[in-house]
Amino acid sequence: MYARPLAVLAVFALLGAAAPVAAATGDSALTSQVQARLGETRGPLLLDFDNGESLAAGTLVRNVAGRGGGRVLVAADGELRSVPGAVKRGAGFPCRTCGRAIISVNDKAALDPGRRELKFGATVRLSVAQGRGHSNVVQKGFFKQRGGQYKLQIDFGTPSCVLSGRNGRIIAQSTVRVTDGSWHRIVCSRTPTAVKLFVDGIARARVEGHVGRISNDAPVKVGGKRVVKGPNEQFHGSLDNVFVSMRAPAR
Repeated sequence: MYARPLAVLAVFALLGAAAPVAAATGDSALTSQVQARLGETRGPLLLDFDNGESLAAGTLVRNVAGRGGGRVLVAADGELRSVPGAVKRGAGFPCRTCGRAIISVNDKAALDPGRRELKFGATVRLSVAQGRGHSNVVQKGFFKQRGGQYKLQIDFGTPSCVLSGRNGRIIAQSTVRVTDGSWHRIVCSRTPTAVKLFVDGIARARVEGHVGRISNDAPVKVGGKRVVKGPNEQFHGSLDNVFVSMRAPAR
């Protein structure tokens, strides 16, 4: 049974104000963890950047979980670069004064969860300077999007999961920041009863409820909203293993 309709906004952090993530999670430890957790990324989307893509403007980034991929779009002298990743290679996004660059994956029905259980996220690496401001990591749909939205964002170093649908909107905000220069795996999870946010496998936020059906005609955007004029919420840092996965319909 689904939860009753939600309020317009629900935010819940498990332990209060966001603190720096524990230093014990280093790059080498996380590499093993990421490899172990890639089983959760069984389609419809996984961009791992390990297929020799140049990441130049117009490049198609291979979707290793299915057909197609994401197209690199840039503006204002922005560029993506292939960089060392959490596992093999990753994508380096523009510095704070270096234009705009995103990856856009065309809309298709397989990327719309409807009422199904949903996981999405990425492995990120950000310094304090790179994490200043608002950054969109991966999203499908915009605020007030017809058909709803799902999004992972990092605001001033603190990740949050945003989901909206017919029943309202949920924002689950982390209790830890991820701007320490190390790789961190961030996963948003929707179950029939709650939205959860995980950092390096540890639950850092949970909000009870279900936003209902999510199905829109927007592409999946990685690294920002858009490259045309207007707010972009550009991600500045490195990304690896960007994914969207779904399970059987929630009951």
